[in-house]
Amino acid sequence: MIKRCAITIIAFIAAGILSVVILSAGTGEDITGIISLGFMLTFASSVIATFVGVLQKLVKVVVDIKSENDLIV
Repeated sequence: MIKRCAITIIAFIAAGILSVVILSAGTGEDITGIISLGFMLTFASSVIATFVGVLQKLVKVVVDIKSENDLIV
């Protein structure tokens, strides 16, 4: 669930960056601050999604081992 939310946030941020680039293409304004903030937020969301994915796999392995041990005893 958290992994899907982080990926959705990444998609929204990417869409926002693209819209800012398209809307400010003809104005000649400096948009590096907005774009760098978007990239930092995208990086943070991708780190969270990766961490949650790894944690989810580890918890699944632990639950499988626990269920095997319950059957042995």
